[in-house]
Amino acid sequence: MAGALMSAARAAVEIARYCRFGIVVPARMFHIECHGMPLSGWACRIREGGSVSLDWSLLVFVVLVVIAASSGVLFKPGEWYKSLRKPRWTPPSWLFGPVWSVLYIMIAVAGWLVWSAAPASAAMWFWGLQLFVNATWSGVFFGMRRMDLAFYDIGLLWILVAGFILTAGGISTVAALLFVPYLVWVTIAGALNWTVWRMNLERA
Repeated sequence: MAGALMSAARAAVEIARYCRFGIVVPARMFHIECHGMPLSGWACRIREGGSVSLDWSLLVFVVLVVIAASSGVLFKPGEWYKSLRKPRWTPPSWLFGPVWSVLYIMIAVAGWLVWSAAPASAAMWFWGLQLFVNATWSGVFFGMRRMDLAFYDIGLLWILVAGFILTAGGISTVAALLFVPYLVWVTIAGALNWTVWRMNLERA
């Protein structure tokens, strides 16, 4: 019995270190809001009866990412892009949509995790700036047809994504890791942007 009580006490201390307790209406329904929990880093609400619900602030980040992603709908490749010379290793056109869809979800979750733990951190500045620069690329490349400026745009995006990973690592390991595939894809996209630009200098 004593051992069980000690274990329960240790567990309570660990929860208290990482969670914020509160009472919600109705009074019998209690919740524990956990921000920056070890390992997961997820913000959550654990209610009486065992039900779990996510913080609705995540929806704000989803909306912000959807707004940024909408630039890809407004500025599509079209016939101009199809007519450009491209390297043999260019990914198939059908792959871009699914990849960006997954990446945008990861971007939203990563930003939300960091905001939940450290809303005024440098990582949040990197997150906001990368989203803005991300949103401008399609307009520059497909809208303005400026492959040169688009390359500088994506170069800046690479720096901002890397900056988020470095600054978010000390806040949420999960958030930092969620940006690693994003950095890899931006690296590939940047290399493709550069190659297409150099192969079509007369049309840049």
